[in-house]
Amino acid sequence: MRSLVALDIAREEWKKAERRLTDYLTIYPLQEEMNEILMQVYADNGDTGKLSRHYAAFKLAYRQELGVELPQKLHEKVVNWIEKN
Repeated sequence: MRSLVALDIAREEWKKAERRLTDYLTIYPLQEEMNEILMQVYADNGDTGKLSRHYAAFKLAYRQELGVELPQKLHEKVVNWIEKN
């Protein structure tokens, strides 16, 4: 999965990468790495609306399911992506 998404990103096929990632996250919604990659795709594509909405939903699900907050490092990345756009 990672290699297919990496290929989509390298080719700047944002919609294809987004579709692969959202399909994957339907099955494994709390998988941190894939959520981070999806948010990076949104950031690289300049879609801060989708980035913000996805982050908020992921943060809530993570807290509800695991009882802990997302890692601070991920939060900082999201803030930086939003500020850059």
